[in-house]
Amino acid sequence: PVRRELARAVTGDPDDAAPLARLRQRRLLSAHGTPGDETLEPRHDRIRELVLATTPDRIAIHRAWAALLAARDADPEWRLLHHREAGERELAAVCAERAAERATEALAFHHAAELFAEALALGGPATLQRRRAEALVGCGRAPEAADAWLLAAAEVGPAEAIDLRRRAAEQLLLAGHAERGKLVAAQVLGPLGM
Repeated sequence: PVRRELARAVTGDPDDAAPLARLRQRRLLSAHGTPGDETLEPRHDRIRELVLATTPDRIAIHRAWAALLAARDADPEWRLLHHREAGERELAAVCAERAAERATEALAFHHAAELFAEALALGGPATLQRRRAEALVGCGRAPEAADAWLLAAAEVGPAEAIDLRRRAAEQLLLAGHAERGKLVAAQVLGPLGM
C-alpha cells in the first residue's frame, strides 16, 4: 500500500484521477481512506508482480522512491528496499544499519540481527558484526552470536580479540556446545598463559 500523495510525487503526475478511476473500474486497484488522503494498493499480489515485471525502468522508479522517502525522512527500512533495488548499495547499507538500530531500540532483536546482516552484506562497516552479535544474543541465538563474535574478533587487534573470543566461548558454552566452546576458550586462555 502506498499513499496517493506519494505515488503522485514519484510519477510527477498531479492529475491522476482518470487513470486511477480506470484501474478501480477494472478492479485492478483498491483505494482506502478519504479523498485526498487515500492509500492505494493492487487488488492482488499477481497484479503487483506483473506491473513490476513489465515496468521498463524499474531502477529509475526505485531511485525516485528512495529520493522521495529520504526527503520526507521516512522509515529507513522502506528506503533500504528502494536503494537496494536501485543498486545503491552504500545508501542501502546505511538504511539497513538505521533500521537495525530502530529494531534494537524496539527490542526486536531477531529483526535487528537480520538487518545488521543485510547491512554487512551490502558493504557496511565490519564493526556492525558486533552489533549483530549483540542482537543475536538478545534473541537467544547463541551459536550464531558466537560465530558473529568470532568474525568481529578477526577484524580487531589482539587485546580486543581476546574479549570477543571470550564472548563467543561464553555463548557456545551457554548453548550447550561444550566441545566447540572449550576450543574457543582455549584460544582465549592460551595467550594469557592459562
